[in-house]
Amino acid sequence: MSAHDLQPARQKILLESMPSLGGMYAKAAGQLVGRGATAGVRRALRSTPLPLPGRSGATRRRTTLRLPNIQIQVPGVKVEAHGNSAFCQVVEAPVRVDEKGREVAFSGYLHALAFPAAMALLTRDDFPLPTVGLVHLSNHVHHTQQVLVGESLDVTVWAQDLRKHRAGAAVDVVVELRRSPRGNDDDARGAGMVEPVWTGRSVYLARGVQLSSEAGGETASGESQQRPEFTPPVPTARWSLGADTGRRYAAVSGDVNPIHLSGPSAKALGMKGAIAHGMYTASRALAMVGAQAPMTWEVEFHTPLVLPSSVAVAVDRTGRAEGLREATVTVWNAKKRKPHATLTVQR
Repeated sequence: MSAHDLQPARQKILLESMPSLGGMYAKAAGQLVGRGATAGVRRALRSTPLPLPGRSGATRRRTTLRLPNIQIQVPGVKVEAHGNSAFCQVVEAPVRVDEKGREVAFSGYLHALAFPAAMALLTRDDFPLPTVGLVHLSNHVHHTQQVLVGESLDVTVWAQDLRKHRAGAAVDVVVELRRSPRGNDDDARGAGMVEPVWTGRSVYLARGVQLSSEAGGETASGESQQRPEFTPPVPTARWSLGADTGRRYAAVSGDVNPIHLSGPSAKALGMKGAIAHGMYTASRALAMVGAQAPMTWEVEFHTPLVLPSSVAVAVDRTGRAEGLREATVTVWNAKKRKPHATLTVQR
C-alpha cells in the first residue's frame, strides 16, 4: 500500500499537460510583491544556514492554516530521451541502458519531470504558505522499478502534514509516478490500481510562520533534533562549480527560480549571490553512487551552496554496481568546514 492510499479522499484536479515553471515563478513573485515580503520571508531568501532549534528569529502571528484537500494529476507524461540525456550531462550522470539495450531514466531526472506539477500545487491561491521563500529541507525517494525512456507516466501530487517546526512551519509535498495504463484505461488510473514506480517526499520550511495550537508538532525525522557538530570526512573528490551552474541546471530541469540563475537576480531576492539548486547537488551526488532501482535515497540540505564555488565531496559505500548495498555522499565547504548536503542510498 502506498502513502497515497493512506490519505483521506481528496478532490482530483486534472491537468491536461505539465504547466510552465516560468509562468508559475512569475505568479509567485507577483504574489510576494502584492502581499509584501515579511521579515521571515526575506530571511528565508538569504544564504544563511538553516536555523537550529530555538533560533527561529522573528515570527508572524499564530494563525490557523489548512492545506487544500486536493491532489493534482497529470496523465501521460512522456519520458523523453533528449530530456533524460541532457539532464544526465549536466549532473555528470552516465546514461544507462538495461540488459536489452533500452535507455533507463535517471532517478534525479524523474524528480525534475514531475516538479512542474508540484509547483502547480504550491502556487495555488489556496496554498497557505508563500512559495517564494520556502526552504527546501530534504527529499526522500522510494524508486521501486526502473523507468525506461519513451514510457509515459501519470503524475500525482498532494501536500500533507502541515506541522510546527522550531523555525516556522513545515510541510510535505508528495509526488507519485505510475506507468500510464495501457489502452487509456481511465478506470485503472482513477482507482489507483497501478502501483507507483517512484515516490518522492519533499519537505519545505516556511520560516517565521507560526501555526495555531491545532497544528501537529514536529513529526518529520530530525526536525526537532539539534544538529551535531559537523566533522568533515576524508574527501574523495572535488567539484568546481561555475557561475553558470544554476543556468545550466535550469535549462534541463525547467526550474528557473531567480535565486539560482545569476548574482543580480538572486540579490534582488535578498541572497548574497546565486545558489546551486538543491536537486542539482542531490542528483550529482546520486550520480557518483551509480545506484539503480530498486533503491531508496534521501538527501538532507544543510547550508546553501553559493556560486561559483569549489566544494569537497566524500563517497562512502558498501559494494559497487549491482552489489551496492548502501552509500553516503557528503558535500561540504572545506574552508569553512560547513556541510551543504548529505545523500544516503540504500538498496
